[in-house]
This record gives sequence, structure tokens and C-alpha cells, in this order.
Amino acid sequence: MTTTDTATWRKARRSNGGGGSCVEVKAEGTTILIRDSKYLRNPRNNPEVQPIISITVAQWCEFVEVATGRSEALSEPAITVHTDGSASLESADGIHLDYTPTEWLAFSSAVDEGEFDDLADLADKGANVGA
Repeated sequence: MTTTDTATWRKARRSNGGGGSCVEVKAEGTTILIRDSKYLRNPRNNPEVQPIISITVAQWCEFVEVATGRSEALSEPAITVHTDGSASLESADGIHLDYTPTEWLAFSSAVDEGEFDDLADLADKGANVGA
């Protein structure tokens, strides 16, 4: 698991503006991080061990294709969209994130509209820092 500061986490504009739960993503260094905002809303959860999936830029490019239904091939994380529209993500090292139908629809629609297209570029820039 990875812990990070919350300053640059982003969620879809379509997410509930009233503080609703959602898929959150950010570029950090050369990777893209994915988490579930519901985790931090529960005061019993320890922020230091929040489940976060970390993927490469190449995996992110595959991920957005699968999240929007344009592709079915994905190495990691595994995406399972359930019949009720909810979705589960699971990394190769067993980190598991679950999203409601509303959360997943907001995220996948935003991905389809290009809202997170800049994340791969930001992570690529992270790879060139200090080069």
C-alpha cells in the first residue's frame, strides 16, 4: 500500500458535489494512483493504511480503455463491472477497491469525456524530472 498527501487527488466533476464518495486519482512521480474516497470518510479507518492501487502510465492507458468499455484487455488492475453497475478493482498484490454504480458511472463517464487525459502526461513528466 502507498500513503500520499491528499493535495492533488482528483475526482470526476460528475461526482456528487455534496461530498459524495468517488473514485479518486492522481499522478505521483512516474505512476498513477487510484483510491476510494469512502475510506477516509469513516473515522475508524487509518489514513496511513488506506488502500491505494499504483499503476504505470502504460497500465493507466489500458485502464481507461477498459473503464470506458472500449477494450476488454487489461493487465492490471483487474476491473469487474457488476450487473448492478457497481465496479471492483483489484491489483496484482491484492489491493481491492469497490465502487457503487453512481461512483463508477461518474468516473467512467469522465474518463470517456477525456477529463483525466492529462494524468499520463503528468506521470511521464515525473519520469523526466532530474533526467
